[in-house]
Amino acid sequence: MDRLALFEALEPPYRIETWFYFQRPRTTRAKHPVAPTVGDGDKLTRSTWDALTKAGLIEDDRFVTEWGGSKEWAGPTDTPGAIIRVTSLKENS
Repeated sequence: MDRLALFEALEPPYRIETWFYFQRPRTTRAKHPVAPTVGDGDKLTRSTWDALTKAGLIEDDRFVTEWGGSKEWAGPTDTPGAIIRVTSLKENS
């Protein structure tokens, strides 16, 4: 997106919160997304930060100082995906 000049990167440092929603497999009874088809939280987070950097929303993921999130099953009528909130922690001068 940055290559399209739609916006400039947010000012570092950053807080990134990410909620991942997965389609529940038909055969699981697990209350939480721990099925073999669900990715590891650290790999999901790393790929999300890399994508935010590549898209130009953040300058570099080394400036992420606060983070959090979760993995959840998507509801029966929900579309699997992610909700990502990026906040610039730069102090206003």
